[in-house]
Amino acid sequence: MKILEILGGKPLKGEIYIAGAKNASMPIIIASILSSEPCLIHNVPHVSDITNLLRILTSIGTQITIDGNHTENPSKTILIQSQNLSSEVTDYNITKLIRTSVLLLGPLLAKNGYVKLARPGGCNIGDRKIDLHIMAMEKLGAVVVETDNYIEAKAPNGLVGTEIEFPFVSVGATENAITASVTAKGVTTLKNVAIEPEIEDLINFLNKLGAKIYKTSERELTIHGVEKLGSTEHSIIQDRIEAATYAIAAAITDGSIILHNCPMSVFEYIHEILESVGVNIQNYNTNGIIVTRSKNGLKPIEVETRPYPLFPTDLQPQLMTLLSLTKGISIITESIFENRLQHVSELRKLGANITVNGNVATIYGVDILHSGIVESTDLRAGAALVLAGLASKEKIMVESAQYIDRGYQTFVKNLTRCGAHIKLKYN
Repeated sequence: MKILEILGGKPLKGEIYIAGAKNASMPIIIASILSSEPCLIHNVPHVSDITNLLRILTSIGTQITIDGNHTENPSKTILIQSQNLSSEVTDYNITKLIRTSVLLLGPLLAKNGYVKLARPGGCNIGDRKIDLHIMAMEKLGAVVVETDNYIEAKAPNGLVGTEIEFPFVSVGATENAITASVTAKGVTTLKNVAIEPEIEDLINFLNKLGAKIYKTSERELTIHGVEKLGSTEHSIIQDRIEAATYAIAAAITDGSIILHNCPMSVFEYIHEILESVGVNIQNYNTNGIIVTRSKNGLKPIEVETRPYPLFPTDLQPQLMTLLSLTKGISIITESIFENRLQHVSELRKLGANITVNGNVATIYGVDILHSGIVESTDLRAGAALVLAGLASKEKIMVESAQYIDRGYQTFVKNLTRCGAHIKLKYN
């Protein structure tokens, strides 16, 4: 178990390079296996989820070359080529580590006409069913059989274009449906799709490969199937959740952090909410911003997590930590994952005054957080607890901190370079 010992209470000041988005990198890396030609992908974050995904792809025959060990931004460049791939990903010891392994369903089914996939894992933040993924495959003509351990799908004559309307917005199901449809026979229409920037990045990547994906309305895509995909070079978009986490770190410590590789567009749609709390975000140069606490201090707000372009669930725990030190009463409604309030009990151990009624958390701001030992229950909760440690003037221990490595590149190193006092321990 990884443990972080934090002695905070000091304003963070320094510079951080924002990595490529993990949530864009993983579906794009997986989508690359649709092509048998080389795909060169830049700005891939060096995080454990990516490492585990590359292990999976290597195990089924994908050839992968990794380059890049830059001082400021250790993001990688990955060369991927996928010719003769196995359709069986049956090692649950690997797939249980990453939820995104379910995105192999569409590409392997489209490429080989068959897939057997061990059930995916990932952070325990709620009942993350895969019924919409399976529905999409079945609509495209596959026969899908589920067991307790595996998902098995067959389409020996290939997938066929159709119309698929999702009953509710799902990022993963949208991604799986897109990748399964690009080489399907005929035309596929996807309705009520997710529209996150990471999905737009996936579409841009696939179109570079020769796919024909068109956005026909805000939440509708039309995909004309092609026989095969070619080769391309692509750079992953910046990680908006990572950038926002560091922005909150600057505000919660009353510091000043310059975020490089981070144009203002990264904060689109979340800028207004962060500014209303007191996170001051200003242009530093054409490709960077500077973040401080507002001169007017921190202010309470009411916010609800909703699908993009509304407030992201992946930023809810970090925002809650900030609000726990904001005078007044704030309310957060978690509408995406029913278990994504597990960090509340951990923040309470540090003196936060938070009550929960169903999926609604009411935060009564306190002046300080005191010392304590807390446990990270998932990736974003871990980041939120580190933020609590940075704000406290007493020692805080964050156990199970390995979750943070799933989505934050050199997290401790970045914070330490800005003046944070963090010791890394293992138990």
